[in-house]
Amino acid sequence: MKPCSKPFLFVMIMLSLFAAPVSALEETGIYTASTTESAAGKTNAEAVKLNLSLRSAVLVEPVTGQVLLSINAEKAYAPASMTKMMTAYIVAESVKKGDFSWNDVVTVKENASKTIGSRVYIAQGETHTVKELFTAMLVHSANDAAVALAEYAAGSEQQFVTRMNQEAKRMGMIHTSYINATGLDRIDMPKNFRPEETS
Repeated sequence: MKPCSKPFLFVMIMLSLFAAPVSALEETGIYTASTTESAAGKTNAEAVKLNLSLRSAVLVEPVTGQVLLSINAEKAYAPASMTKMMTAYIVAESVKKGDFSWNDVVTVKENASKTIGSRVYIAQGETHTVKELFTAMLVHSANDAAVALAEYAAGSEQQFVTRMNQEAKRMGMIHTSYINATGLDRIDMPKNFRPEETS
């Protein structure tokens, strides 16, 4: 019998952690009021006793899909580096479709080289493979690598963002609107590459 692969083992551990019944959650200090709303229209966040400081949370039982805890689940927040999950998905799908390969060589452009925040300090004119940039984006949460991949995949970051938003709609993410491939705020993007603000 083959040993368990790491991803499979991780999934099994997570299932064992989150498949606890509500009564077990109550014993650990987490209480839910699953569908209760007060006359004032407050969400069940006010009815939740939780020994953590957080703005929002969703706890879902993985087998049944039952929502055990929901705090500000519908409130929009800037997704920050979670944005890179969509960037990674589109790049991986493009490789799978044969649009380009992991071994393709990408020349870093100005936008990527000037991108701030979490990065691996790639410079304009440098060359890296798609695989190297993809790894840097996922392992180091590298904003500059994400922009370089977006520009290579679609010609420009904003053209890539159009694909991101189309994919989000296809997935049913109706409240999601991307403005870049990184999750940076508009003001933190290189000035010459910021999209126009929309009302």
